[in-house]
Amino acid sequence: MKVIIVLVCAIAVIGISIFLTNRNNENTTANQDALINTSPYKSVLSNGDFSNGINPWVPTIVGSYNGTWKILTEDDKSCIKIIAHKKNSDEGIYQKVKLKTGTKYTCTFFSKADDNSEINVALNGSYSNKATSIKLTTKWKKYTLNFINDGDNEALRFYDTNSKIPFYLADIQLKENI
Repeated sequence: MKVIIVLVCAIAVIGISIFLTNRNNENTTANQDALINTSPYKSVLSNGDFSNGINPWVPTIVGSYNGTWKILTEDDKSCIKIIAHKKNSDEGIYQKVKLKTGTKYTCTFFSKADDNSEINVALNGSYSNKATSIKLTTKWKKYTLNFINDGDNEALRFYDTNSKIPFYLADIQLKENI
């Protein structure tokens, strides 16, 4: 009798495993999006919705060109507005983070600009070729970027690339991938 029960349980486990494997292979992208959005991991960032002002975000000040920022509500989103005062000044904001080396992270955020523009997003300790350029429009859009921490990463940065066009950021999250 025990042998029959064990055999039935083993067949049930194998059947469920095959069903889940086939189901997961049918729509990998949708399943990955679902995993990212329902990740049991919390964002490693603090105050990504700017509901508590700017802290612990730090404004980037390059040389004597001081960009300005303002916390406000735009289209029902608590956000930060960043204005660079000179082209090519790399002015923006960053937040220091502690990450695991060799681990994949997904950054999601909403952004827009006062006119078509471009910003850089980097998960690294300094401005470098690791940055990803994002083209912005005048409408809020959700962006998703994937990073692998190579061990040289200590901050998530958002900065102006080549304009003085104000841009906005809201609901910034950085999560470890499962």
